[in-house]
Amino acid sequence: MTRSDTKVSITTTHVVHSQHPISIQDPFILGPFDQLGHFSTPISVVWIYESSSSIDLVPVKRLHKAISRLLDYYPHLTGRLYIDPDTETRSITRIGTGILLFEAFCDTPLRSFARKSPTSNREFSIFDFPGFGNALVAPWDMSLEGAQRDPVFTIQRTKFACSSVAIGMRLSHVVGGAGTFLGLYQDLAEIYRASDPLIEDPIELASPPCLTPFMVDQMLYMDAEEQNRALAELPSGYSVRDNNTDINADTRSEIKANTQTNSETNPIVGRSLRFSPSAIAALKGQAVDPGNKDARVSGFTALTAHLWQRIHLARLALAKNCSIENSPVFSNSTLGTSVNFVPHFGLPERTIGNTVVTPVISLDSTKLAEAPLWEIATIISGIVRHVSVDETHKLGRWVAAQPKKSHISLNFAVTPTSFISTGWHRFPLYSGAEFDVPPTFASPVFMESMLDGMVNFLPRARDGGLEAICSLKSSMWEYLDKDEGFIIEG
Repeated sequence: MTRSDTKVSITTTHVVHSQHPISIQDPFILGPFDQLGHFSTPISVVWIYESSSSIDLVPVKRLHKAISRLLDYYPHLTGRLYIDPDTETRSITRIGTGILLFEAFCDTPLRSFARKSPTSNREFSIFDFPGFGNALVAPWDMSLEGAQRDPVFTIQRTKFACSSVAIGMRLSHVVGGAGTFLGLYQDLAEIYRASDPLIEDPIELASPPCLTPFMVDQMLYMDAEEQNRALAELPSGYSVRDNNTDINADTRSEIKANTQTNSETNPIVGRSLRFSPSAIAALKGQAVDPGNKDARVSGFTALTAHLWQRIHLARLALAKNCSIENSPVFSNSTLGTSVNFVPHFGLPERTIGNTVVTPVISLDSTKLAEAPLWEIATIISGIVRHVSVDETHKLGRWVAAQPKKSHISLNFAVTPTSFISTGWHRFPLYSGAEFDVPPTFASPVFMESMLDGMVNFLPRARDGGLEAICSLKSSMWEYLDKDEGFIIEG
């Protein structure tokens, strides 16, 4: 059986409620940073567990019980998203409705999705699984109606045609970012490991989450004078759309243009790029300012600078080969990234919700193409290392004060010249994710309509290196495969 013949079928759906009565306020008020971004975008990750024996890995009954106890710590996740029709402010209502746990079966053995690598008998890539991994996570309705009808949190247990199991988890980005998401999964794994089907004693988390959203007081207690003062202070990187502009329609058109242009002849293709510790060290050596003896650069910054420049060079070459003289790639390129501000501000480590700022850099096309790597890395490092407390609080107050939240716009357009780079390598993707056995493989899942020019850096459990899951047009991959400077040997 080939991978294209694979079928993943949902066999059973369970509604899971919290183990104990819920006592938090309904509605649950979200913070200012939870009002940003698209209302229906999920965070999705798949963990794969396998065993040499035929034991029943992560049995449904035990998983169900662990999720139920988990919801005692995250009671707001049992509710549903509500978007106020007048202000479009988001909150969680109908708390106690429950989440969904799906049972599914994949009619192909796990080993069928493995590929050989130079360093191992096999490697997995999320893009080799059905639907680029989307078949291993629960269905997700992106519509406004679906976002307010369906759970904000889902889990799918998929059994392969062997003893292996995949656990796919989805969480609405409205209620949290990568830190919240992976902390949630770690908590689930901790509860599962401590659970005993025959014992009913409640399990206590060693480090429970802090449920209070960042700056939620601004959403609750801002008076008219404070609102006017906040609206007068425009934060950098954001603007307000015209009242007659449909922001969601604009966003949809931007994404459609970047995902469907020449989709048949030049589809967007996802790949996993793997960088060993020695390759990262070699790249960091090129990314350090030679004129500054105190300069230092992270692996994320060096890799982001490297991929941004090489992808831009590929876009330039393709535009020239196709004689597209007026292509925007000859003008500039824009990088969008995100920085977690929890460690910068001394907030509780287990703070949940959206806790990132999203800096944007635009560089002239010629500069990006010709500058030494260290110069680009220095620019990136300047925005990801330093997060302003004052600017972040100004943004939070300004968002809270907006009378129509959907009119808020980040000044970053998804275009054929943009590049999005995010880093999950500092989060515990593998550590703490053990159920009956440690995970063999873990990866975020891109939506099936992938964006051209998006990369997410992940930790590699095997060698301590980094993996970059990246989506680009197929013509770009054809060019980069021939680009000797794209592959870093180490």
